[in-house]
Amino acid sequence: MIELVYGNGSEALLDALAERLDAAREAGASALVPVHVVVPNALVERQVELGLAARRGIAAHLRFHRLEPFVTRQLAAAADGEVHVLGRRGFERRVLDALHDPAFLAAPAHGEVRAYLGDTDAEGPAPGLERRRVQLAQRLGRLFEAYGHARPELVLAWAEGRSGLPNDAPAELAATERWQRALLRRALGA
Repeated sequence: MIELVYGNGSEALLDALAERLDAAREAGASALVPVHVVVPNALVERQVELGLAARRGIAAHLRFHRLEPFVTRQLAAAADGEVHVLGRRGFERRVLDALHDPAFLAAPAHGEVRAYLGDTDAEGPAPGLERRRVQLAQRLGRLFEAYGHARPELVLAWAEGRSGLPNDAPAELAATERWQRALLRRALGA
C-alpha cells in the first residue's frame, strides 16, 4: 500500500516518517523488512538517511526509489500498458530536438534563443553551436523538471498556452517566458 506524505518542511516530513516507522515497529513489523521511500533525488535521499539516523539512532533497510521511475511503474501497472513520464532526460531530448529545428527557431519569440546559439553565417554554423545546443537543452531539462515539482500551476498554464506571469511583469521577463513556454509546449507535444 502506498502512503503519501508531502509538505514543504523537511523536518516535519522526517518526523512523520520516523513516527510511522516507530509505530510499525511497535506493531510487530520485522526490522529485516525493507522500508520503501520515494524521493526526487540523491540529495533528498541522503537527507532522509541522515535525518532518520539522527532521530532513531539508526537508518537501516531503507530502499529508496526515484520519483520519476516510480511514478512511471505505478502508472504503467494501473494503465495495464506502457506509460512514459517526461522527466529531465526526456525534456532534454525534446528541447534538443526543437533546438535543431530551423522552423521552430525562426519564430519571432525565439530571438533570445537564436542569439544565444549564434547566427548561422554563409560559411556554416557558428563555432560551438552544438555545445551550446546541448548545454541549453540540459539546463532547460533540469529547469522544466524543477518547474513540474515546484510550480505545477506554471507548467499547467504553459501547457494550455497561457502565461504564468502577472500582467505587470517586466517586458524582458515576459520575453523569456514566451520562449521557455514555447519550448515546454513543444516538449509536451502541446
